[in-house]
Order: sequence, then C-alpha cells, then structure tokens
Amino acid sequence: MLGEPEEMVRRKLLRALAAGLQPVLCVGETLAERDAGRTFGVLRWQLLHALEGLDTAELERVVLAYEPVWAIGTGEVPELAEIEDALGSLRDHVARGWGEAAARRMRLLYGGSVGEHNAAQLLGVPGCDGVLVGGASLELERFGRILEAALTVRRSAH
Repeated sequence: MLGEPEEMVRRKLLRALAAGLQPVLCVGETLAERDAGRTFGVLRWQLLHALEGLDTAELERVVLAYEPVWAIGTGEVPELAEIEDALGSLRDHVARGWGEAAARRMRLLYGGSVGEHNAAQLLGVPGCDGVLVGGASLELERFGRILEAALTVRRSAH
C-alpha cells in the first residue's frame, strides 16, 4: 500500500530481526494485479525478495500476513477459497526455500477489511493462523466482537 520497493521492505525486516523484534511481513497484490491473474506471482516475488538470505531460525521469527492491497480498508474481502489458496501458496514457497518443518511452524495471517462481521469465517479458513486487524482494532466494541469470534472459533476447533 505504501509502494515500498522490495529492497526497503527487506532492510526493515532485517533491522527488526536484528533488534530482537518479531516482524509481521505483509504481502499482497493490487487490484490491477489481481484482475490480471497475477496474485500468486506477486506474492511469490514479494515473499522471496523480502526473505532472501534469511536462515531458518530468522525465518521462524517472522509472521507472514497475506494482505491484499485492494482489500485494505475497503470492506472488500477475497473469497474464502482465494484466501486459502493464497496462504497455501505462501506456505508452499516457504517449504521450498526453508523446508517443510519451517513452513509448518510459520504463522500465516490474513489481513484486509477484517471486522466483527467476517472474523469467524476468516479464522476458519484452512491454513489461516489468525487475522491482522486494522481499523476495527481502534473501536473497542468492534475489536471485542472480533476477539469473541476468535475465541468461539478456537473453542470449536478443540
């Protein structure tokens, strides 16, 4: 969304890791890229450039979020199957580069117009380990309902 080049994202990621932080790496396509059928290529490009040169220990400190640029703050959300496919693609790329074990341990989130009305469905997407909440986190009651949805999904999964 900020139009940062991949090299800048990579430098920020490396600095966050060096500072002992657990960074959240957000990757996602624009509407034009989605409409052109380029989602998976864009995600691969962003992911591999940002994570280039990381060892497995560094990688495991990174949280990865699929956050389509076109969905941020718009109220628009991809179909659940599209989210599942995007997260699966990201996990596959991590497995190819760092191994299956690292891919299984990596936390994958979905972000982009997450709200109380869709949190439970998003959290139920196979391969989705959580949601990245933006504007809805600024309103206590809305965020509380998102947390309630998360707890309900977690309880039903156990």
